[in-house]
Amino acid sequence: MRQLTKFRKTTIGEIPEEWKLSYLSDICTVVRDGSHFSPEHRVEGYPLATVVNMRSNYIDIDSCYKIDNNDFDLLVKNGCKLETGDVLFSKDGTVGLSLVYTQDTPIVVLSSIAFMRPELQLVDSLFLSYALQSGNVIDRVMASRTGTALKRIILKDLRRIHVPLPPVQEQRRITSILSKVDELIQKTDQIILQTQRLMKGLMQKLFTTGTGSTKSKVDFVTLGDYVEVKGRIGWRGLKRHEYVESGPYMISGYNLINRIIMWNKCLHISDFRYDESPEIQLKLNDVIMVKDGVTLGRVGFIDYLPGPTTINSTLVLIRDLSGKFFPEFLFYYFQGPIFQNIIKERVSGLAVPHIFQRDIKGLKIPILELVEQKRIASMLSQLDKYYEKQIELSNLNKNLKKGLMQKLLTGQIRV
Repeated sequence: MRQLTKFRKTTIGEIPEEWKLSYLSDICTVVRDGSHFSPEHRVEGYPLATVVNMRSNYIDIDSCYKIDNNDFDLLVKNGCKLETGDVLFSKDGTVGLSLVYTQDTPIVVLSSIAFMRPELQLVDSLFLSYALQSGNVIDRVMASRTGTALKRIILKDLRRIHVPLPPVQEQRRITSILSKVDELIQKTDQIILQTQRLMKGLMQKLFTTGTGSTKSKVDFVTLGDYVEVKGRIGWRGLKRHEYVESGPYMISGYNLINRIIMWNKCLHISDFRYDESPEIQLKLNDVIMVKDGVTLGRVGFIDYLPGPTTINSTLVLIRDLSGKFFPEFLFYYFQGPIFQNIIKERVSGLAVPHIFQRDIKGLKIPILELVEQKRIASMLSQLDKYYEKQIELSNLNKNLKKGLMQKLLTGQIRV
């Protein structure tokens, strides 16, 4: 690799003097979106993709809606069918995802996905996909978003996006490096997915039959008979301007990621506001759970407190007072598929997802000997730690890719 020093200023920042800068519409034979009409969904048929079905480097065919032959033929006639090598870009809602379609499955798309058909003598498909994800280009894309509730990119703005163009051979050398990092990310993400499936299946077994290491029978009891379930009683007039720079922590559902609490993202409240709700002041080994909103069902375990901490009104505190439950056993049960499926059933059809404290107290949960509970929690904790390490590795690789993209796609590093 050699460092290039001669750059020129452009609308997307500095690029090497010999690189070209082209509008997207000038390097593609097609720049359009999918159908603005959504056909009736069928149990079987041809896949119909939206931005929801886009993954890092492929379309998740199994998760796509299906349409019948007549509707498929109509959308093909209207130009909504993907071809191998098309570059996809999410333009509605989740803006900025990009991939190259390389799958063999005949598929049509809806308007949340834009797709480009590159002039291959000018631009490599994979290079274009990477360019559309790069910081300099994506910043321009994001600046052109319209809409209030649903952010979207208008096609005419997408067509006028500037893309840096090294010589095609250099494009391919760049994509060769970035695709190797992508392979690492994909392998790690596959391990993460497999670990999630393993943990889900293991939880299903352990919370219904135990580990099998004792003859202890799995009985089910009413949760509220053994633990207290407490929540913040409204906001008690708490206003946004009352948040402070430092002071007691207040956890929200958005601060819970897996079992990890993002302490650096928590808001702070005054000592007065903390003291007025002693029933939800957190202690070590407490379990907290989201009962309202889009993060409903997220669960956290308090194994560390950086200072006095409470919860906001979207969460409940679950604390064993009977001595019959090992705290981490409760945490993993609430995180597991049995309880999460109960929540889905309870909130299905509600405009605002919500589960009442009385419903939580009335739940039936398994109770085993404490030694068995500790054994189950230990098994799941070990698997959880492995899962977290894979998440960290995936994030490291993604940051590596982001850094390489910034340097390779601006010519700061030449290959």
